[in-house]
Amino acid sequence: KTFSSSMENRSSEEIFAHIVEEPQGSIMQSFQSFLADPHPKKIGLGIGAYRDDDGKPVVFNAIRKAEARICKKNLSKEYYTVDAHPTFIKGSQKLVFGENNPAIEEGRIATIQTISGTGALYILAEFLHAHFPDRITLLPTPSWVNHPPTFKHAGLNTQYYRYYDKTTSEIDFDGFTEDLSVADDGSIVLLHACCHNPTGMDPTEQQWDKLAEVIKGKKMIAFFDMAYQGFGSGDLDKDAYAVRKFADEGIPLMLAQSYSKNMGLYGERVGAAHIVAPDKETAVALTSQLCHLSLSYVASCPLQGNRIVMEVFEDPELCAEWLGNFKEAAARLASIRQRLKDELEGLKVPGDWSHLTKQRGMFSYTGLTAEQVEYLKEKYHIYMTEDGRISVTGLTTKNVEYFAMAVKEAIEATTSSS
Repeated sequence: KTFSSSMENRSSEEIFAHIVEEPQGSIMQSFQSFLADPHPKKIGLGIGAYRDDDGKPVVFNAIRKAEARICKKNLSKEYYTVDAHPTFIKGSQKLVFGENNPAIEEGRIATIQTISGTGALYILAEFLHAHFPDRITLLPTPSWVNHPPTFKHAGLNTQYYRYYDKTTSEIDFDGFTEDLSVADDGSIVLLHACCHNPTGMDPTEQQWDKLAEVIKGKKMIAFFDMAYQGFGSGDLDKDAYAVRKFADEGIPLMLAQSYSKNMGLYGERVGAAHIVAPDKETAVALTSQLCHLSLSYVASCPLQGNRIVMEVFEDPELCAEWLGNFKEAAARLASIRQRLKDELEGLKVPGDWSHLTKQRGMFSYTGLTAEQVEYLKEKYHIYMTEDGRISVTGLTTKNVEYFAMAVKEAIEATTSSS
């Protein structure tokens, strides 16, 4: 039968009957349960978006000022080019690779604006599928929940390398390097530039140096996801150590950059995709290929977030204020980690909690079991993913003691019942 004749025999109700509902991920399930809970002491530790010490969303003062200035300019809403405004491109490159990086000066970095970091990941994954279809892409265990489906949809062949040891709450660095050493030469390696999501554990600078040596020796492509630059240490340059080390070593490198966290532009969806090339001519070719892919998906990216980023970059005083804004945010996260560790140790909660202050950024692998997570939800209205991962930004000086006491009870109750 032809398609048209077979369709004639179906009622309109039957056409989509084979479509099944896609189950929600654990993060969204946790978040929606939190929203629906009327309990006054509920705590939401699922979503990775910065909150202040009152648990409220934050728009940095510098960003508010940039928005106000843009509104006064009465700008048009015309499309811009597929790649982005040169100010955005150059500013984004300097933020990631450093003010005086030779690759920038020599025009060796291909950069386009994307729909935040997720859009950059997808564009770069599609680029890899188009031009390196037979190469394996290696992902850490664990990794951000969006990584596997993003690479799957792009058609990449993914495998995994060891990253985190739950028994020690440390990076399994021996397993990490061993898995890379035995992987196929020329493989693509996904790396979290800083503030690893979901564990919060990053390699040391010495470990990054060793990883660069291994990856360079295996002629691999380094694929960095950089969603949290600045939130690890409060220092943009320090958090970019790994990226700049790999670039200096001449390792083939691509990077997905997001402004959601360090500028707080979550809903504006602003990011960039970068590929470091050996020469300017190759960078031009790479840019054309990235633009070609972007054109087929989004045509051109939203302007407002782009303009906010440029406004910050172009005004030294505003840029300095922005740096101060996110440094305060990073300091709050470090402080609440320390406070949580102190509370747990003060209550003599079973276990070693030193990993809480070794971890960096918004997320922490607490070490809590699925049973303990369920206990916390049912009795104390505390919501997190079942693997015990929390978004530290949901903790405040007002609820951290409540959380620590609840954790103590959950551990003691589940331990005695097992």
